Parts: sequence; C-alpha cells; structure tokens
Amino acid sequence: MRRIDIDLPYVHVRKNISARGVVDAPKTASGVRKTVLPRTAQVVVSEQLKSHDGERVWCTEDGKPYTSNRVIAETVWYRQLDQAGIKRRLTPYKTRHSFISWMLKAGEPILIVAHHVGHSDTQMIEKRYARFIPDSAPKWYVDDPEKFIALKNSMKSIE
Repeated sequence: MRRIDIDLPYVHVRKNISARGVVDAPKTASGVRKTVLPRTAQVVVSEQLKSHDGERVWCTEDGKPYTSNRVIAETVWYRQLDQAGIKRRLTPYKTRHSFISWMLKAGEPILIVAHHVGHSDTQMIEKRYARFIPDSAPKWYVDDPEKFIALKNSMKSIE
C-alpha cells in the first residue's frame, strides 16, 4: 500500500499481493476497493505514516517493500497474532473474512459492514455471510471501547 492510497478514514486498495508474490487488482468492477477504517485502525495507520517518509505505508525494517504476503505473515503478522492471544495461524487475507463474520455476529448493520470492506452494496455480504447475520438487535459496534472485550473473546473462540 502506498501513501497515496490513504485518505483517512478511507484506504483505496488498488493492488493485492498473493503468497506467491503475484500482484493483481482487487475483485471489484472498478479495480479499486475503497474501504473505511474503524477509528482504532485509523490511529495505527496514522502512526505508521509518521514513522517513516517512504512511499509505502508498510515496509520491511530496512525500508524495502514487501514482496509477498507470506513475508509479511512470517515477519510481522504471526507475531501480532501471538500478542493478541490468537493461536490459530490465520493469513492476513483470511482475517478479512473473519472480520466480516465477527462484525455481523456482533450486530453491526450489514450496510456498514459492506462499506467497511469496500463493497458498494450488501449483495455479496448477504450471499456469502448470511449465516452470521443475527436476528436480534445489535450487541456491539466496532468502535465501542466498552464492548471490545466481548469482541476479543469472540475472536479467541475460533482457535
């Protein structure tokens, strides 16, 4: 991700990188996925941008761009999962699906979930994640710090 892709609270995803190092566009009609970040993620990205002057937001310790998502996972990602108490080795991409599932299970409105992950409507979310959409009223919202413990506990349940 490049600095020009950041327009907080939005991130414009123009390229994906696979575990094999293959770079391609996101699976959206426009070729760009616009996602909105929760406040906590905005803080992390903002701090990261302040930490260096390079073109890339995330880079290796010597300032070079990552060459595959496997490198990111092995050098940074798994360490972060350990610190969060998550034992299962989820890849960064799989956490996108986990994030969507947890937000829906927590009662986030489906349109908000779609907006957070860069979808223009709810069709794909409804099709793929319908089983996670609760019938009851919302119990938690992604930016509500008082409910963060419940979210963290739900994440640990997938271990």
